[in-house]
Amino acid sequence: MSFLDSPYEPLAQTDFAQLSRLSMNALPAIDTTNRNSMHPTNGTHPSHHPDRPASALPKVGETRCYWSLLSPDLRFLYIDPVLASHLAEEAEALIGKSLLSYVHPDEQASAEHDLGSVLESRTLHGSVTRVRYSRLSRVRRLLGYQGPPEPWVDAAKIAVDANYMAVDIVINWAADGLVLCFIHAVVDLHERDNDEDNKTDWTNWCGTPHMSVDQVQLLYSQLVDKVAQPPSMGRVFQILLNHADKPLWMSWPPDPPQGQEPSSKNFARLAEDVQIGGSAASGTDAKTSCTRRYKALQTMRLQDDSSQEVESIFIPYGQLAPIDHFSLTRLTEPHICRFHRLCMPPREFLL
Repeated sequence: MSFLDSPYEPLAQTDFAQLSRLSMNALPAIDTTNRNSMHPTNGTHPSHHPDRPASALPKVGETRCYWSLLSPDLRFLYIDPVLASHLAEEAEALIGKSLLSYVHPDEQASAEHDLGSVLESRTLHGSVTRVRYSRLSRVRRLLGYQGPPEPWVDAAKIAVDANYMAVDIVINWAADGLVLCFIHAVVDLHERDNDEDNKTDWTNWCGTPHMSVDQVQLLYSQLVDKVAQPPSMGRVFQILLNHADKPLWMSWPPDPPQGQEPSSKNFARLAEDVQIGGSAASGTDAKTSCTRRYKALQTMRLQDDSSQEVESIFIPYGQLAPIDHFSLTRLTEPHICRFHRLCMPPREFLL
């Protein structure tokens, strides 16, 4: 297991080492230069950008990373649009299943211990654990699919055997009762898969290329149905489009009663001060999008003239950008609030 550990210095830089029981390092820096306008509202935000056709989603073999939201006992609550499209009719059947049930039997106990330790620590930055995980074809069979596997000429090259492949599982708390999870295939097909500027289909610089209004509404409805609403906005998960103005696409938990703060709008405004650069700008040694994190320590001003210090973690992930905000109140023993925000670039999502 590797921890994305980091001290709480603003703009601290992190090195994400190669795995095999790795230690997770401090997160990459986040620039706080240009201010961009953003106008978030509560819940889902489908009005900013038109939908793109489903054909924009990559086919099997054209992505090596999926993301999902899990319950505290690591059961799937929501799966990203790409994984849902690859699972086809079996996508809905995965909801409620355990992440661990698809880990190789010889590694289930150690994976449960490692991932459980991360959740117990409630670390802001997360951890990564390498395991043998069920291939997409096996997951579909276990969910009831009886047809032929999706054809992909290079499938055997990235697999351990007919049933399993090596993956890195990257998890951290997103909000109370909600865990953010990435599953990233380890084996490269070409050296070019590490080129961030000229991406291959199997690039390590992963991301969600499209998230439709229907997907956003499905995500929000799943959370409303399956996650208990916390009593406060102590830890907030948001998805932003990775555009210049970083429009808010989804926010959880729901806002407090009208007029009460902090609200999703207060947290989302923090992104106005954030400019996320590439690896050259940030100096990070992260080798994948899902392990590259940007950190910012900011002050959130409220209408009653009070303020909170908020530590934010940004994960650029294609068209989306997830962000985790961690707030320190003005008390002598500060209450900690954590906030995840997912941001997307113009073509992809940032988680």
